Order: sequence, then C-alpha cells, then structure tokens
Amino acid sequence: MIELNKPLQLGWGRFARVAIMFLLLAAGCIALDSGEDDIGPGIPMAISVVLMLAYQATGWRRMQRAHAIEPLSLSHLDRVMKVMIGPIIPAVIWIMVIIAPIPIYLVYFIINLR
Repeated sequence: MIELNKPLQLGWGRFARVAIMFLLLAAGCIALDSGEDDIGPGIPMAISVVLMLAYQATGWRRMQRAHAIEPLSLSHLDRVMKVMIGPIIPAVIWIMVIIAPIPIYLVYFIINLR
C-alpha cells in the first residue's frame, strides 16, 4: 500500500532505473521494427526517446529543487505534476520537439509498406 503523505524519494538512481528500463524497451521496439540493413526508421524514434528523457530529467531536477524547499508527497499530486511539467510555454515547445520526429517515422513506414 502506498502512503500518500510519505515524502517522495527523488535520487538520480531512481530516475536512472526507470530511464534505463524505458531505453531498453524503446531500443527493443526500434530493433524489432528495423531490418538488419535498415536503421533509417529507428533514428527519428531514437531522437524522440532521447529528447523525452532529457525533458523528464529537467523535470526531475525541478522536483528535487522544490523538494528541498518543501517536501513533495503524493498527497499533493497537483503540485508534483505542476513542478514536473514546469512553465507551460517551454513545456509545449519541448513536447512539440519530442513529437516532431514521429511523423517522419510514419511517412517512412508508409512509403516502405510495399
């Protein structure tokens, strides 16, 4: 059972464990989709994954700073999410940049369907 009032554990080791699992999952999906000689479609997806992890790392750092001032807990999930996302305009720009390579991947996939 999760205690909602317990302070969050925000060490970089915890972030790294989740990031490594996500990277392995993404690498597996890219490897399954790419052929032996064709790594082209995996490049835009790999860029998206790296950019997303960079965005999450900046949010994690913001959470660490906010946690040092006043401890974060799951009982205040709205505050946790607000800190993780950060300022809205940069967040929207980050998301747009993260999503931008995906249409390139889809076009490549559709062209090579035959």
